[in-house]
Amino acid sequence: MHTPTATPPPTSTGLCPGHRSEHRLRGDRGVYGWKINSLALLADAGHNLSDVAGLVLAWGGALVSAGVVVAGALTLWMGWVWLDPVVSLLIAAVSLVGTWNLFRQSLHLLFDGVPDSVDPQAMHDYLLSLPGISRVHDLHIWAMGTSEVALTAHLVTPSGHADDGFLEGATDQLHERFDITHTTLQVVNVPFTKACGE
Repeated sequence: MHTPTATPPPTSTGLCPGHRSEHRLRGDRGVYGWKINSLALLADAGHNLSDVAGLVLAWGGALVSAGVVVAGALTLWMGWVWLDPVVSLLIAAVSLVGTWNLFRQSLHLLFDGVPDSVDPQAMHDYLLSLPGISRVHDLHIWAMGTSEVALTAHLVTPSGHADDGFLEGATDQLHERFDITHTTLQVVNVPFTKACGE
């Protein structure tokens, strides 16, 4: 009578020898992908608040991990049990300093403040320099998100009414010069509100 043999249990890795190199290659790809994404965020960090947050998260996590490993190794090797709380406090301080500007910009965005990348006076001067414009009223600039800025303004043209070509040209120039993505301009012949700065 034939006695069936039991199938040997799989190894702890769960991988055949031929698959180990593929598994290691996938891990290397993950590391390379993290580096590439971090460099991409660094290149565009000044244009998008979300990219800045992603960059802080990526490199901050790496530095924290490195600090924990070094502190743990020194504690085991030298017996410095006081090193762990000290490193924890240092990591907390570095995290606070590194994210404070990000928190300030986020709060500024939440309350519809003028983005730091926009110069309101330069924008006012440009609108005032448009042909036929004598005054600029109710100029409002705010961020609609982490990468979009909106503008509304009243333009006074005593000599006549601006046509569609004028509005299209002004909108295009505001986008090219100041990166304004949403523009609303109201043109009037007689001002009914106070001019900016009055």
